[in-house]
Amino acid sequence: MKEYFVMVDGNFMEGLLVFLKFGVVCQYAFLHACFSTVIEHVADPAEFCKSLAALAVPDGAAVISTINRSMTSYATAIVAAEYLLRWLPRGTHEWSSFLTPEELVLILQRANISVREMAGFVYNPFTRRRSLSDDINVNFIAFATKNSQ
Repeated sequence: MKEYFVMVDGNFMEGLLVFLKFGVVCQYAFLHACFSTVIEHVADPAEFCKSLAALAVPDGAAVISTINRSMTSYATAIVAAEYLLRWLPRGTHEWSSFLTPEELVLILQRANISVREMAGFVYNPFTRRRSLSDDINVNFIAFATKNSQ
């Protein structure tokens, strides 16, 4: 299993995904969490989101970024980033594990979490900066909150 660092309430926490992956009951409830390019690496995104909901307080906020399952994302996130530019080790991503924005919204809704906003974000390799965009074809980010009831 890969290890991830997760930002929870403004602090990076290592190993929270161990709780999420194996369904271990955690005493810690969070108000804010940020999962950046994590969900495409978990075995069961729906269970991941249910665990996220179980750990969140009502109206708690989550920011989830991931890679869209599109032909453009295959070309850029896998072919270009892993094989041509070698920014990432080969095999880091599986295209079939990427979620479309619609799939992420549905998975979160089923976990009692509502997406409030969604945007794309793009990377400029010349400036080495990311910026928000209307283009959700490759990378996108969702701001969501746990429903009160």
